[in-house]
Amino acid sequence: CSVLTGDFRANGSAFDRKWLKTFLKEIGKGPHAWGLISYPDVSKRQNKFTKQFLKDTKRGNVYITEVGPINVFGRFYSRNLGRQDRAMKYTMTTYPRTSSRIKAMYIYHWREAGNTEGASCQPRCFDSGLLNKNGTERPAYKTFIKYLKRSKK
Repeated sequence: CSVLTGDFRANGSAFDRKWLKTFLKEIGKGPHAWGLISYPDVSKRQNKFTKQFLKDTKRGNVYITEVGPINVFGRFYSRNLGRQDRAMKYTMTTYPRTSSRIKAMYIYHWREAGNTEGASCQPRCFDSGLLNKNGTERPAYKTFIKYLKRSKK
């Protein structure tokens, strides 16, 4: 069992950096184990926000507690299963090599209860699901399984 110091969503905003700076000041030197929500990075196939988080926290194991390439997110991401699939490949291959401090990743399958598979789901729907509402597999699911099997070899 690992008890995490906190669960942080790194998105590059001024608010997230201010919050983390205040949090670090209040919690003391540690030891700490961190939870990191990294949708913003993997969905853009980058590790910029994760690297900044690692730099700001300096030490301690990091567990990626919520990661899964976004299919739909309100006005920020329109439905695009191809983009989600490419981001899943990045998530399973390149992203874990960002740092040896990353000890585990937990793929988060979240699909809005409403309609994220057809018409627009404005203003704030969120969908990082690997399966469609009817249970059929999305391309990102197949990519996830493919690279999960490779990582066990």
